[in-house]
Amino acid sequence: MLKKLQGFRKIEAERWEFANEEFLLGQRQLLKNIKRRNPFTPSSSPSHDACNELRREKQVLMMEIVSLRQQQQTTKSYIKAMEQRIEGTERKQRQMMSFLARAMQSPSFLHQLLKQRDKKIKELEDNESAKRIINWW
Repeated sequence: MLKKLQGFRKIEAERWEFANEEFLLGQRQLLKNIKRRNPFTPSSSPSHDACNELRREKQVLMMEIVSLRQQQQTTKSYIKAMEQRIEGTERKQRQMMSFLARAMQSPSFLHQLLKQRDKKIKELEDNESAKRIINWW
């Protein structure tokens, strides 16, 4: 139908006569201004635009949830590793306290430890002296 395609409107309800502001007798230069109307499409309706916007927002939120879950998993792994390190440190501390308690209760134990330490130091010094002599030759 011509009125839908070219922007014409019906003048009288009883007659099949249409008019357009750019369609005037003797004014050919105005004809180029007559444009087709854009047909109504549901995609350009406000409710459809709102639905599309909500879909985009939902998708963004879902991606954010996935990201947050990954961060949560990473954080849980980090916390578990830290707990294991703390448990190891506490175990070593208990062993040291037990060792010190035994050392304080038995002076001979402490004396023997010092003797072993001195012996190892002497061995290291002897090995170092031997290395220096070998390197000198």
